[in-house]
Amino acid sequence: MQLKLIGANQTEITFLDESQIFFSYEQAVCVRNGDGCFVTTEKYSRTTSKHINKWVAGLSNIIKMVPQSEIDNLVNGVSNG
Repeated sequence: MQLKLIGANQTEITFLDESQIFFSYEQAVCVRNGDGCFVTTEKYSRTTSKHINKWVAGLSNIIKMVPQSEIDNLVNGVSNG
C-alpha cells in the first residue's frame, strides 16, 4: 500500500493490486479498480468537487457515478481484500 499526498487536502492510496482510493479532506470520494472508476454522487463542497474533477480528468469513458454508500463498500472491500 502506498499513501500519496497529491495536493492540499487530497490523498490517494494505491494498493498492491493497483486499486486506488481518492480522499478529499478525510472523505473517500472515488475508487479506481479493475471494474472502472467510481465517483460519489454525494454533493460535498465546491472544493471537493474540484478535487474529484482533477483526479478523474481524462477518465470520462470509465466513470461510474454511484451513491456514497457504494464508495464506502468499495473502500471496505479494497482495504480488507
